[in-house]
Amino acid sequence: MIATFFVYSAVNHHMTINLCARLSACFLVLLLCGSCRKSLGPCTGNCQVIEIAGIALDPGEQKPLGGLSVTVEMPLKQHCGLCSGSTEVVSGKTRADGTFDLKTTVDSTQVGYHICSVTIHGPGNYITTAESVGPGNVSDPEPNVRSMLFFLDSTGVAPYRQYDFFQPVLLTVQLHRVSPILPSVPRVVLTLYTDSVSALNWGMGESASNVDTTATFTTGANIFTRISTTRFITDSTTQDLEDSIRCVPGGANTIQITY
Repeated sequence: MIATFFVYSAVNHHMTINLCARLSACFLVLLLCGSCRKSLGPCTGNCQVIEIAGIALDPGEQKPLGGLSVTVEMPLKQHCGLCSGSTEVVSGKTRADGTFDLKTTVDSTQVGYHICSVTIHGPGNYITTAESVGPGNVSDPEPNVRSMLFFLDSTGVAPYRQYDFFQPVLLTVQLHRVSPILPSVPRVVLTLYTDSVSALNWGMGESASNVDTTATFTTGANIFTRISTTRFITDSTTQDLEDSIRCVPGGANTIQITY
């Protein structure tokens, strides 16, 4: 069986080409994580207090994740070539109950203090989103790292957020095509959601040789992975099918999808 595969990542339901399979990547985060970095000294004027708090959890086991590294970066106002650059403004670790609360003072003339990125390094054997383990996949070099972009309110406080990390488990999706191939758009796309903020989009080019196809993924253990199947029925119209499966360690974890 010969099939053409392409893999995407999505954050908040927006589809973008995936080069590292991280569903937390977005354009603004790339600006914050540019190659131009600068260390800032103590604030001596134009000082603004900022505070970032949240909690890191393993939803599958319903347990907090303590001792995880948390880093907060803000964009530099001094431009450097094609990027604005960023700088680390505060860092710390999650407590035993998974929470963290980081507070610091920054100089508002040096950084854009209304926006920040928060990066948490999860346990080494964890993942943050589903990932294809089949043909065409580009593996994420840091699958256990989750980054989020936040806008601070007028008092310098970021929204309180939950950061989910999952123990990986294998999921097999068996696809069965019963609808005709649309010649102008011969593909089907699966979107695998592990939580409300990130997802993996996996696509397959359709041909006469792949009426029945098996795809394998890693996803979160002991949680429901929601799967949306999208196919084109006209050049501009798609049909979406929804299903879900709760994958458990040691289980068969196989789902049949007919489209």
